[in-house]
Amino acid sequence: MKHTKGEWAIEGQLDTTTVMCEEKHIALIMACDFNTRDEQSANARLIAAAPNMLKALQEALEVYENKEQNGGGLA
Repeated sequence: MKHTKGEWAIEGQLDTTTVMCEEKHIALIMACDFNTRDEQSANARLIAAAPNMLKALQEALEVYENKEQNGGGLA
């Protein structure tokens, strides 16, 4: 799975929040009628955390697959 490598960070303004990686724009989250500024901020944090979540899931999958190959389980 490919994604923009590097640390994703949040830059906030009044009605928009941007997720950036170095000088690259990853996402622009805008306030609108159906979400609050708190929801906008939470959405930006979730998007910014995506690379770390992907890494954690890949590591968990590797542990699971190694245990399965060695005849063990996770229980």
